[in-house]
Amino acid sequence: MTDKVNITCNYVIPKVDVGMSSGDVLYTHYLSKALKEFFDTENVSAFYSTVPLPILTGPQGTKYNFNYVSIDGCTRIDFSKGINKDNTIILCCMHAITTFCDQIVWDAAHSIPVGGKLIIIEPTSPDSILRREYFSRCMSVSITTRNGLTIEEWSKTEALPSEKDGGLKKWSFCVPMQKCSYDSVNVILQNIKLLNLDEFELLIGCSEKSEPFPDPRVKIVTVGKENQSLTQKKNFLANISRYENLCIFHDRVVIPINFKEAIENFGDCFGIASFQSIYIDWNSGRVERYSDFHVAHEDGHHILSAEVFGETDKRAVLYTQNVPIRLRWRMATSEAHPGEASENTYLTGTMYLTKRSIWSMVKQDPKINWDEQEDVEFGFHALLHFGIPSRINPYGITISRRARHIMIGLKYMSDRYEKNPKESVAIPPILKTVNRPASKNEELEIRKKAWTLTEKYAVRSDALRVRVFTDPISSQNNWTLYWVSILYSMVIPRDLHSIKEFLIDFSKAMFGSPYDKGTLLYLSEEILEGKFFVDAVIENGYFTQSIRNVDVIHATETPSDSIMIDYITNQIWRAPKYYRLPETYAELQKMVICALSALPDQDIEGISTAKNEAIKSGYVANISSTTLAKKSE
Repeated sequence: MTDKVNITCNYVIPKVDVGMSSGDVLYTHYLSKALKEFFDTENVSAFYSTVPLPILTGPQGTKYNFNYVSIDGCTRIDFSKGINKDNTIILCCMHAITTFCDQIVWDAAHSIPVGGKLIIIEPTSPDSILRREYFSRCMSVSITTRNGLTIEEWSKTEALPSEKDGGLKKWSFCVPMQKCSYDSVNVILQNIKLLNLDEFELLIGCSEKSEPFPDPRVKIVTVGKENQSLTQKKNFLANISRYENLCIFHDRVVIPINFKEAIENFGDCFGIASFQSIYIDWNSGRVERYSDFHVAHEDGHHILSAEVFGETDKRAVLYTQNVPIRLRWRMATSEAHPGEASENTYLTGTMYLTKRSIWSMVKQDPKINWDEQEDVEFGFHALLHFGIPSRINPYGITISRRARHIMIGLKYMSDRYEKNPKESVAIPPILKTVNRPASKNEELEIRKKAWTLTEKYAVRSDALRVRVFTDPISSQNNWTLYWVSILYSMVIPRDLHSIKEFLIDFSKAMFGSPYDKGTLLYLSEEILEGKFFVDAVIENGYFTQSIRNVDVIHATETPSDSIMIDYITNQIWRAPKYYRLPETYAELQKMVICALSALPDQDIEGISTAKNEAIKSGYVANISSTTLAKKSE
């Protein structure tokens, strides 16, 4: 007979989606059963659970004290620190109680050594990620039912794929582009040089031939006809990469200079991850979250269900059989809080941090191109078919140097602090687009684009020629009248090809990038059915939002350069619904400084101030005064 002994157990509590009394009762009931079945003082030293409980008394009068650890979808858990002598981890009711179960199980499976065991105790047999393809060759299971509990005992037979690609020192940076120049590649290279990595390579995939780059770490690859789309380029670059760690991103992304620290803090074997992203409007001082982590609701998830991914050759079914859903995709997706986690969340295609072994498994569907929800399909396929979760690394912030008008339609974000986690809350418009020109050069470029439209589509006239280059465009009213007058001068044949061609040209001229394919199809059909094309364009959300954002410029006071760092930090700190914040303001300020310090010089004092602050505070050792001076020239 053993005397009463107090045992301290590690205790994982996702506060976000737990706390209702019925959940507590359910959990307490099954935990008590698990204690009676599994625990004694000899073979258990660590226990991971999901809701707060008082001290419980187990077999032979043993008392269990539970440590409290709050987690969310960003949290990494190193279970190996508390693992017992038999290398066994026990998880109880993870699937029954919390939406973070996939992240928790992923970390547990990667924490146990080969030969170790992961025991999952649930009221019923769970749909665990361990049953999916990523784990199939490395984990075996035996299932028993005792005392009303389903007990799955998973044995680790060999190292998991990302463990075989272990280590965080060497990186391949992969950037798909249409065409590139030395200048554009050099901006990306200078950004990566600031990251202080042991070894790296920069792979650029282009559709058009480019000359070799002088730095041997840069490889510019001209892809063949079979790899022209964005998804094909990403797959191709990942396939030829040299190093085990991949950072696949678009050229508008600026990687923060604390990249190495952020990666190490997050830990190895992270599945598929990305950083939070922001877009800064330097004219107005607006700071907005920009295209990083999203959630699909209702219709969006209905068409991205497990049935779709049951057969890998049916991955493109989403795009061939669900046209009505594609037209409404903005209504079916929204920004997710970075701390969320469920089978509905996914990373946008802006940046992926992952292992080469993981990308070679999942890949992006080559039949799907950019702007066809390729990122939605990729995230859901990775989780539902392979068991690989997507999540945010909360220790760094990327900055987008450009914003696309496609983001205007994304006006809602899932609010995890409300009672119903599916509720969405309105957020302000994210984008200024081109709108009011910031300089004479930009104004001239806008007028040139407008003139190109009139040359191609308008009835030629001297009066229109004069107006394109003389009408004012700096205020909301002027901007509206300018584009409406150009629209009214257009003559478009009423056939599908001509309508689409015009809409693409117009959206590039006014918004800076083409309509997404759903909107393009919707507008084309409206015009073909008899709607006046000027009305169709003006009444569409892109046009009206672009006009409204001119007001935003005049309504927002631009902060002085000297307080830019504090201003941006405060903007993020005051919006916790949109960002996963660190524990202290000082930590967030450091992340902002590291993000700003990576930006190329834009004659903005706030950037130079951030670089100097990064050097002075010792956040980075690889931005020298000489480097700073060169960038300022």
